[in-house]
Amino acid sequence: MAFHFTRIPDEAAVSPLLTAVQERLAGFHARPHWGKVVTTSPHSLAGRYERLPDFRALLRAFDPRGTFRNDFVERLVMRGE
Repeated sequence: MAFHFTRIPDEAAVSPLLTAVQERLAGFHARPHWGKVVTTSPHSLAGRYERLPDFRALLRAFDPRGTFRNDFVERLVMRGE
């Protein structure tokens, strides 16, 4: 199941709602779309992907300089190590 929302480009207005939605979905172990805006913490995100350590190892092996990574991956995936 997926929930998709169209939002206005106003982070201050959207962030509280996004946080509330994610908090309510947390009990279902919801995993955010990596191309969307999320407020999930790196620690919380790591617990939702059982093979995240494998993915991190692949990133380090095949993209050691982070050339193909984005802010989401750096902030939520790699920082959560």
